[in-house]
Amino acid sequence: MANGWRQVMLTLTAMHVAAGTYACFFLPDRAAMASLYGLMNNAVLLAYYGAPLSTIGAVLKEKSSKSIYFPTVLINGINGN
Repeated sequence: MANGWRQVMLTLTAMHVAAGTYACFFLPDRAAMASLYGLMNNAVLLAYYGAPLSTIGAVLKEKSSKSIYFPTVLINGINGN
């Protein structure tokens, strides 16, 4: 499991480095840079808030929410307010 998280973190880091490099060398102005980072951050947030939904199949099948990691859901709820 730790290897999977390491891969996710490395992928996200590589995406941010690639976006920063692209923004520095190829985008014409700050508005284009802001759009690029806005899109990237929206994609990251979609994955972050959607992560608890990855177990929805197990929840529905077992009719139990024990497979959902409660601290993540709690922090998502607090952060979303």
